[in-house]
Amino acid sequence: MKKINLLALLFTTFCVSAQNYPPMSMDSQQMQAMMQKAQQVQECMSKIDESEMRALQEKLQHMQAEVDALCQAGKRDEAMNRAMEIAKEVNQDPTLKQMKKCGEIMKGIIPPLPEIANIPKEGESKGHVCD
Repeated sequence: MKKINLLALLFTTFCVSAQNYPPMSMDSQQMQAMMQKAQQVQECMSKIDESEMRALQEKLQHMQAEVDALCQAGKRDEAMNRAMEIAKEVNQDPTLKQMKKCGEIMKGIIPPLPEIANIPKEGESKGHVCD
């Protein structure tokens, strides 16, 4: 069931992403290469424990709520500092690293997929977290 869901997600994401790109024509070799990459992604994703993925999602939601509360309380500097701490912590998470690794497999085969976690790397800034 997990494999079917992953393939459905991959196909749906490909179709949605492809809507923003000019039509492309694929020959059988290109289609074969894409299918092989999809199989590699499926194998890669099978190494991720679903409970760990859910735990990461819950952790991120809790952390986001924490930062939002600091912003709403007018503690902008604290919120920004906490957001940077979270970014460092999350970027070291093995589950997220594995998910990013799996996403790298499809580079060059399909249009870019949305970021799994749009978290700036250390030293990188995308504006203030409260804005």
